[in-house]
Amino acid sequence: MAHDPMLPAGSRYCLCRGCGLYFGGDSAFRAHRAEGRCRSPEELTSLGYRLNGRGYWGQDYKRPKRPKVALPDNSYDDPEDDL
Repeated sequence: MAHDPMLPAGSRYCLCRGCGLYFGGDSAFRAHRAEGRCRSPEELTSLGYRLNGRGYWGQDYKRPKRPKVALPDNSYDDPEDDL
């Protein structure tokens, strides 16, 4: 079998041999199957999946929000002021 450039070794990408669609990861791949069949691109879109610019189906990655952290006061306290 010839190497598929859409499936680099060690990557998380998946190809469905039933419908020929590529997926950005195994969770998107599993979600595209329903009742023993592959969902259509229209069904995937209605479920919030999209085809990215590289040809893989998946959901938009939502970066976790970072907690706001109070920054330290950067003012300089000169010990000689206490003299």
